[in-house]
Amino acid sequence: MSLFRAGLEAARRGLRPALELRGGLRAGARPTAASGPVEPAARRWGAAQAAPQRSKPEGGGGKSPVGWKSLGLALVTGGGLVALYNAERQRRLEKPRQGPSAGTSRIGGPLTGLTDHHGRPHSDESLRGEFVALYFGFCFCPDICPDELEKIAAAVDLTEKQTGHRVQPVFVTIDPERDSVADLAEYCPEFHPRLLGLTGLPQQVKEVAKKWRVYYNKTDDTEDYLVDHSIITYFLYPDGEFATFFGKNATSEEMGERMAEFVRNWKKEHPGYKPRP
Repeated sequence: MSLFRAGLEAARRGLRPALELRGGLRAGARPTAASGPVEPAARRWGAAQAAPQRSKPEGGGGKSPVGWKSLGLALVTGGGLVALYNAERQRRLEKPRQGPSAGTSRIGGPLTGLTDHHGRPHSDESLRGEFVALYFGFCFCPDICPDELEKIAAAVDLTEKQTGHRVQPVFVTIDPERDSVADLAEYCPEFHPRLLGLTGLPQQVKEVAKKWRVYYNKTDDTEDYLVDHSIITYFLYPDGEFATFFGKNATSEEMGERMAEFVRNWKKEHPGYKPRP
């Protein structure tokens, strides 16, 4: 932010004197965005009375001490600083985040205890050694969940194509009262052949969702109720730790590129890493 403020200050110092000396601010005229705040008329008039009067050089046409060249230089300098700040800010935003500075993520937890869409008890050990794309939703979701799962499937395929490492997509229902194992078994293959569906008792799902900070709530008590819920895709490292997340506005291409970047960085930091066969 210091670069941005420096740019604005440079532009302000060069621009305001030129406008005032050249009559840029007229009585009753509103200031432009570049001119900054205008002092009340009474204060300007008092300052003008107290200030010593400069004599105009002979021949008229008094020349401003701040010329157009200096004004242009100030604007260019200020604009350059603003551009530099924006470039640095964008670079930092695009840099993969490794979680809190303490080194331990506060987001996440085991999925062990749930049941997969084949009816088998799930253990997180089955996911160790693989990168994971995790999403919470429900099978009867009319639009959001299908859209997000299609996006996740495309991002997973793109990541695998770029890195050569498999990413396991996982879908956890937050509507276990209605989403049965049979429903998940029919639902998951519609989006990706390796999409793993997980369900469990309502209390089990609630505990898992809490670990991942997932919000969900039934909209009503009718038979065809909907469920409001967080729209977040989580990306996990092969050791099960949280890596990053993606919101609804992220495209499949953006997700795939970012996932691939995390995979490459992980490989550099763990040269002995071997994906699951």
